[in-house]
Amino acid sequence: MRRFQFLPLVLLWVLAGCGSGSATWTPLPSGAKPPADCARAGADDVIEISAHDTRFSAPCMAASPGVPLVVRFTNNDSDQHNVVIYSNRSKSKELMRGETTTGPQVTKDYAVGALPAGEYYFECLIHPGDMNGALYVR
Repeated sequence: MRRFQFLPLVLLWVLAGCGSGSATWTPLPSGAKPPADCARAGADDVIEISAHDTRFSAPCMAASPGVPLVVRFTNNDSDQHNVVIYSNRSKSKELMRGETTTGPQVTKDYAVGALPAGEYYFECLIHPGDMNGALYVR
């Protein structure tokens, strides 16, 4: 019987490691530039990001402050996905909720109002544990 005493602790440790999915939101030090692998707004203030295998194509997005932008989202899966942007990781204030799409090969443009400089959180409402990241506005 004694050998099973620590089994619940081991299971909890294993499940904690497995539950992290691709949670990619990472706060940056003040003044730091967004990582190079972020999807970036082009000259037309459009950020292109997609979903494939229940993952976003980039772990983060980057945009300029004070400028309205568009998140051009392509769903390459047959599952439903969308993009929701929040003021922070606590999801206390929703800033934009994109329409849910069922792919594959469905593209939607989501209008996002001008945001002040800062860090925001985004996720797929259907798969928040696997599909999320930071929107860096610098």
